[in-house]
Amino acid sequence: MTASNGNLGRLQASAANIYFEDYPQIRLGTFVSDGVFTEQINRITGAGTESEDLQLTGNGGSNFTVSSMKLPLIVNTIRAGKVLETYNPNVGMSISRDSLGIKQERDSGLVYRLGEIRRRFSGSVQVLESERDTATKVFAGLRMQPVAAQILGYQTNTAVFGGFFEPASIAYSYPGSQLYDYNFEFVELI
Repeated sequence: MTASNGNLGRLQASAANIYFEDYPQIRLGTFVSDGVFTEQINRITGAGTESEDLQLTGNGGSNFTVSSMKLPLIVNTIRAGKVLETYNPNVGMSISRDSLGIKQERDSGLVYRLGEIRRRFSGSVQVLESERDTATKVFAGLRMQPVAAQILGYQTNTAVFGGFFEPASIAYSYPGSQLYDYNFEFVELI
């Protein structure tokens, strides 16, 4: 990298400029290292030819020789919010499957065409009275919103993209209890 002043500069291979359109994998968040120092790209402008088209988080210097790159993980949607801690998470979820195939009755018999199959994960968690409002807001806020989830299994984990199509049902664990049972169903999107 050649720098015009401190952390601003451009990438070069020998004396030739590196054009950003030729290397679409170079994105914001990419870590570049010269073997000693590691900097992160926090601004990309222009085509990669000007002396201030690239900005690093630190002071790369005028002769920062890039020896390695760590590319950022690009995801479509990132959601962040309050973490809901459950008092006594129940072990186990039931898994059912919806078949979206087509059944047709004909004179010669029943005809069935295979279709997509989606999974439904049903479970429950116990929430303290002090966290009931937060839990209700979390379930209500996620309703009908596509989210990524990781279902932790006994031996294997499953990554699922789906949503809560129905609101979670709530009930006291037992009369006079400070615990609430939230029953929910997470439906896979296909």
